[in-house]
Amino acid sequence: MNFKIRNVVYLPYNMGLNVGSEYIEISVAHKCNMLKLLVFERNVEKEVYTFNFDKNKCLGDIWFLSLYIDDVKELENMEYAFEDENGRFADPYGKSFSGRDTWGKAAHYKNIRRSPFITTCFDWGEGGGRLYIPWSESIVYRLHIRGFTKSASSKTIYSGTFSGVVEKIPYIKSLGITTLDIMPCQEFEELMPLNIRHDIFSGMGYNADILNTTKKVVNDEKTVKNHMINYWGYADTLHFAPKASFSMKKRRNPPNEFKHMVKSLHNAGIEVIAEFYFKEGTGYSYVRDVLIYWAYEYRLDGFHILGNVYAAELAKEAALSGIKLIYENWDNTYRGYYNFKDGSDDGRLKRLASFNDSFQNDMRRFLKGDEGMINSLVYHTKNNPQYAAQLNYIADIKGFSLVDMLSYDIKHNEANLENNKDGTDYNYSWNCGCEGSTSKKTVNRLRAKQLRNASLLVFLSQGTPVIAQGDELGQSKGGNNNTYCQDNRISWLNWKLINSNSHILEWFQFIINFRKKHRVFHACKEPANLDNAALGMPDVSYHGVKAWQPDFDNYSRQLGILYFGQYAKNADGSFDDTFYVMYNMHWEAHDFALPKPEKGYRWHLCIDTDRHDINGFYQEGSEKDIGNQRGYRVKARSIVVLKGVKI
Repeated sequence: MNFKIRNVVYLPYNMGLNVGSEYIEISVAHKCNMLKLLVFERNVEKEVYTFNFDKNKCLGDIWFLSLYIDDVKELENMEYAFEDENGRFADPYGKSFSGRDTWGKAAHYKNIRRSPFITTCFDWGEGGGRLYIPWSESIVYRLHIRGFTKSASSKTIYSGTFSGVVEKIPYIKSLGITTLDIMPCQEFEELMPLNIRHDIFSGMGYNADILNTTKKVVNDEKTVKNHMINYWGYADTLHFAPKASFSMKKRRNPPNEFKHMVKSLHNAGIEVIAEFYFKEGTGYSYVRDVLIYWAYEYRLDGFHILGNVYAAELAKEAALSGIKLIYENWDNTYRGYYNFKDGSDDGRLKRLASFNDSFQNDMRRFLKGDEGMINSLVYHTKNNPQYAAQLNYIADIKGFSLVDMLSYDIKHNEANLENNKDGTDYNYSWNCGCEGSTSKKTVNRLRAKQLRNASLLVFLSQGTPVIAQGDELGQSKGGNNNTYCQDNRISWLNWKLINSNSHILEWFQFIINFRKKHRVFHACKEPANLDNAALGMPDVSYHGVKAWQPDFDNYSRQLGILYFGQYAKNADGSFDDTFYVMYNMHWEAHDFALPKPEKGYRWHLCIDTDRHDINGFYQEGSEKDIGNQRGYRVKARSIVVLKGVKI
């Protein structure tokens, strides 16, 4: 193979590697005094070619090198990396990497990640395009690529990989999910320094077997003293490349495997949003380049951005105008940065969405019966800002799981080997009378009811609902609210729960379908609480135990919400049904007076979270007439939904 230096004028438009028909160009932004390009044959440790960058041709800290080559095809089995006066390093703009293909393997820790010169093309075919599902129609599922199918209980062929997710598409579809929000899946550093001394392990009484089932420590004695597994992925990252160890070993090709996953999900009607974490000090041009590359190379539907992200600039970025952006908090200063049809006032979709703990913390407090939370309940059930969607969750992967927030008053992070000092102490949880798992029937019945209450708070609110991986199956993490280092059964989805907790899965399938069918619970814009169209009743109105008389006193824990169906149209143009939702988070039952249904209609029972005999719900079309149309007794710590049915 013959290389020859090209003397060309450098224009800093394309960072990283660019391959032409007879040449290659490489540009890298790096502070150093000297820089070399190292060329390797695949699977060969020592470089076969070395080329020096010319410092005199630097543009600031950007180095540039261009080489003629006789036959570009000869690069198909070649890889590259860089070297400066301090050592070797990977191309921050590398599109794929080898050298760290095996997850968490300490023996590979010192390997320099190398990028191929040539990557194979992917055939998107007829499908695979973005879906543009409005936030008002979305059901979001948060998952971790490795943790979703790594457990042997998943029975997938390619467990813990992008292909493993493809194998589980039928399950995702059966749940009713429209959108996946995937935790960091780029080439992040999963080996991180330990903050505790190695001799603490023995002092705490942990032996090797216990370590293997709690904290995942790397399996090399020379490294185990210094590093452990970073499972979540919020770490140093080479953002342009999908994580190699999240791809299958056979014919490993992370970029194409990721594309196949996206295409398969899109063909199944499921959006793909990827989470990106950028450390403090990351430049805007790099963040912009990363997101634009993933948007068009991988056809992602959106990004969930964390860290140093320049949110205001990204919201205005023309190249991302059709892409959903999830950030901690958007406000009205971002008005206008959204597009495509949604039924909003100006006929354009809100593509921005806020993701924060506000709903979670307030609704957990309401759920456990704290005083003064009725105003918060009203706010969160109607909150649907005009310029940015609100994503609502009551449990997230980064915190207590749904069942754990009902089973633990305090965190139990002992498995993290940090003396239970890590993770937040503010969980707003309630164990229902017993800390941890128990055989007490009264406690377990209360927890089952509270699980239905908690999830219903999410799905009856106007914001977009979010489910964390495993919550739809009632999976516990043993009270650990900070499983960042738990690459084991604590974090991995236990697929056996589909059978043992089938009643929880059936409940989630029901409430997801129920929400999808009834637009009164997911309108395009926030309720006005007025009868703007003079239909005889407000779109949404609030009540107490007395109809039309809401009680906002500090001691009150009851609220009724009436949703008038004529303010919500279905896809076929027909009006939605009218619903009356009664919330009672007091520890005593309360009798609610009912507003009169429309003329010719009677109230029927759809949902009663206290009814264990029916798993809390009646299927659509099977609702039961409640008899007395003037009042209904709502049991302690329960939510009841009535539907107006024409007689």
